[in-house]
Amino acid sequence: MQDNNLSGQAEKSRLQVRPLKQDDIPRAMELVAAAGWNQTPTDWKRMVNASPQSCFQATLDELLVGTITSLAYGQQLAWIGMMLIAPEYQRQGIGRLLMQHMIEHLRDKNVQSIMLDATPAGEGLYRKLGFQVCSHLRRWRRDKSPAASQIFGDTAADRTELDQDQLTLDKLAFGVDRSFWLSQLAADSWCTQRDKGFGMRRSGRLCDYIGPVISQDHATAESLIIELESTTREIFWDIPAENVHAENLARKLGFSPVRELSRMWLDNYTVPTFPTWQYAICDPATG
Repeated sequence: MQDNNLSGQAEKSRLQVRPLKQDDIPRAMELVAAAGWNQTPTDWKRMVNASPQSCFQATLDELLVGTITSLAYGQQLAWIGMMLIAPEYQRQGIGRLLMQHMIEHLRDKNVQSIMLDATPAGEGLYRKLGFQVCSHLRRWRRDKSPAASQIFGDTAADRTELDQDQLTLDKLAFGVDRSFWLSQLAADSWCTQRDKGFGMRRSGRLCDYIGPVISQDHATAESLIIELESTTREIFWDIPAENVHAENLARKLGFSPVRELSRMWLDNYTVPTFPTWQYAICDPATG
């Protein structure tokens, strides 16, 4: 039987942090399943492809026991996500090791601001490492809807690129340019656009996921969301707590809040966001 106790220095010396590669995704998915998260192998591949030098794993005797990722939006902002520890190795310092490694890595790259969305389980560790809470977001869930009409199909024709006006709008709402990331999300999502907004929905391991949805006005946002939520699968939808109109719309459409996350920052909080234009975030791993 493998010894899971890492309390001694000799045992800790068996622990290494190394880059996370495409070949590691099957084991990473085991951690996703154990945590009950919604990510798919496609989500992992997209992240590793976009940020190959900033995705890491913790290994113990060559066994992957933890993961962490980050996505940089230029040098202005980097977002940490996918902090997962195998259940049998939790509360043994592996999460702290991964976080410290990532923070040092991002500071070496001269990233101005580091942010993340913290679960209640992780928030205490992040506070100890210097992160501060700047806002909150809530996850909303809707059960399966057999009566829902399937507006979108599964063909490439249903997946569209965002035009430049939408990318400019997103930069105003989110605070930094993330057009490269949105283009990659759009390739794996059902997309819909209006003159004053856009939205996406993609498939997850457990259910569909709405996000991002960016809109300048409530009427446009409601039109986008109604189109995106027309699926028979269960849906997750993460909404910034400041966007009261989005939360009211979620209730109107039969969604219920299931958990709250804390949005946290480290080093500098200089990104000018417009949360009332954000009707759904991209996801907690990337903002």
